[in-house]
Amino acid sequence: MQNDEAMVTLFDTIEKISKNNNSPVIGIGKVISTNPLKIKYNGITLEKEELWINDYLWTNHSRTAKGQIKSGTQPAGHHTHTHSIDNPYTDTIYTTDTDLKPGYYVAIMPMQNSTDGTNQQYIVLCHIMRLDKKYK
Repeated sequence: MQNDEAMVTLFDTIEKISKNNNSPVIGIGKVISTNPLKIKYNGITLEKEELWINDYLWTNHSRTAKGQIKSGTQPAGHHTHTHSIDNPYTDTIYTTDTDLKPGYYVAIMPMQNSTDGTNQQYIVLCHIMRLDKKYK
């Protein structure tokens, strides 16, 4: 009897370790509507409460890059005169359109655990397409 309980405990421990070390599954979802957002995945329709979306997929998303361009002119021919180039820059990119349109396909990944512990949630990673345009 005691050996049976030890075996059950061992199998439970192995199962927990296995679940924690599984690779995440990435599937394909299809955008059904955008207002409100609904994505069909694995036979179910997911709504905004179940979705985490990559912010690059939304309109009016912006990202600012800052840096420093450093270079210099090179001597050419009989000219030995050179100049240093040291220019700071700031560049902001704005998305004006979305990759979440009805009929579009997205890479979607189920989360191992939801943030509130009440329901399964999913991460929408990016818009995807097949090069041969066959979506069956």
